[in-house]
Amino acid sequence: MKSVNTDFSYTSQDKEAGLWSFLRDIPHGFFLTVETGYPQQGAVTQDLYEQGWSGINITADANGYEMAQALRPDDRNIYAHVAESETISPQNGVAVLSLEAICRYYAPAVFELLYLGETVDKAAVIRSLQWQLHRPRVVLVQLEAADSLAWEALLTQHHYCFMQRFGHQRVYLAAEQLNVLMADLAQCRCDAATLAQQHEILKGEQARILNELQDVYGSKAWRITLPLRLASHYGKALWRQFRNRLAT
Repeated sequence: MKSVNTDFSYTSQDKEAGLWSFLRDIPHGFFLTVETGYPQQGAVTQDLYEQGWSGINITADANGYEMAQALRPDDRNIYAHVAESETISPQNGVAVLSLEAICRYYAPAVFELLYLGETVDKAAVIRSLQWQLHRPRVVLVQLEAADSLAWEALLTQHHYCFMQRFGHQRVYLAAEQLNVLMADLAQCRCDAATLAQQHEILKGEQARILNELQDVYGSKAWRITLPLRLASHYGKALWRQFRNRLAT
């Protein structure tokens, strides 16, 4: 199996507009990667790791495995191929495991991110997981140059919705998470409407108070008593100065 030597790197703009919008507020999430290449600074899983995440990295690339072991001590790094049938690869003697077998022992039932690398057999990996038992909230798929997307129907069957594409990556969201997002959006809209109503009420109160003050300032009584108010104000100031001088 061909391997790649870099995990996908995100610019700051990508992080704001793409996958990061789903993940950035989760302080200690869990990811599972399959053949996503070498961890490096700026790569999405490395950034998540530095943010406090941990997870499982599966690769049949010996160099990638050794690097993950060195750079990701809090992760579980597995040296294996992923396919539907569990066996030993005749090409290189590396174990072949199903994603379900790995998740059964090492992953929570619901976790934040499944990330499939460019060169992995995506259809085989998807078929090797029991999606009703293990549900990543987000699935990130890195595409090959001429990817037919034949595997996408398998994700759809398991109730994952395509959200967006940026670069050579496609983001899918579990349908149940989409429902949560829609509920949050509806609540935000409700809160915004309530705030708008309160703002209009406050504007009305402010206008009423200003009108009343203008009526007071323009009244005859206000003008007549102006000398008394000035005398009271400056008289108090003079009295304080006099009292301070007596004290010294």
